[in-house]
Amino acid sequence: MVSGTLTGMSWTDCSALFGSTPFVVDLTSKGTTVTLYELLQLIRRHLVVFLSIPLMFAAATFGAAQLMPERWGLSLTAYVHPTASADGIYTNADISASQMIAVDVATLLDSDIVKSDVASKVGDDFYDYGLRVTSSSTTRVITLGVTGTNRERLSVVANAVFESAAAFASQGMGVTTLVKVAETVPYQVGPSKGLLALAAGAVGVVIAVVAIILRDRTSRRNSAPAHAVAS
Repeated sequence: MVSGTLTGMSWTDCSALFGSTPFVVDLTSKGTTVTLYELLQLIRRHLVVFLSIPLMFAAATFGAAQLMPERWGLSLTAYVHPTASADGIYTNADISASQMIAVDVATLLDSDIVKSDVASKVGDDFYDYGLRVTSSSTTRVITLGVTGTNRERLSVVANAVFESAAAFASQGMGVTTLVKVAETVPYQVGPSKGLLALAAGAVGVVIAVVAIILRDRTSRRNSAPAHAVAS
């Protein structure tokens, strides 16, 4: 194991330390290999290229991300109350029935009839929003997730979907115990622009390294015949 730091080490010391360490294998069909020390030397000679390519990738990605609208999300939580028996006590049958009703209501929330009804009320731009309904057969809690680029309209869309589904559930299914429990504030979804730029910069580093190595190998192959003729 090598301990200590590389700070202050000369390139000769680095050669002794890394000279036999393979870094890139089989870059060409001839099986060319590059040790870590050779790679460090190449990067040192082509430092401008090594730094420029990742910076260009990061800057281009960040600039493109600025042109893309930010996406926002909002979650609305609903609950299906069980219907109590005549004596006001909830039985296991009441609980199980409300759980099955919750599954039906979750399906209704994402149905075409509800979407069509909401679109007629809030406008056709409703279809620009993404809906995600989450429920389980073992719980009475339903979560409605809405995503879109208009942060201010997320709450309007989510509540419109809930109210439409509640109305259809009441009129067509006789379900009157669906209630809204909570609603989150809008939150940003998707990767941040800085993270996208960082990922693009990492890709640029890999491309820069490959470009430097291939350029060096091409230069060596082109200069080999000239040396042979001179000798």
